[in-house]
Amino acid sequence: LQYADTFPGLEQYAIKKYAEALEVVPRTLAENAGTSAPDMISALYAAHGSGEDSYGVDVEGQCAGETGVLDLYSTKEWAFRLATDA
Repeated sequence: LQYADTFPGLEQYAIKKYAEALEVVPRTLAENAGTSAPDMISALYAAHGSGEDSYGVDVEGQCAGETGVLDLYSTKEWAFRLATDA
């Protein structure tokens, strides 16, 4: 959400709302794993805020942490591009 603060006006609002909409992914994973979604989201924000960009939702350990899972970035990039193309 800090990235949005670098833009003026409506662009800032759109970027913040887009980021908030993407929170549904880790929230759903946490809820389906039976953990506290607010705790998981706050742990992710804390980790990402301290520069730990590779932290995610670990449903087996039921925590936010280094999972060691490697995904192909270009696949995710194109999935987001195609899903949100306006």
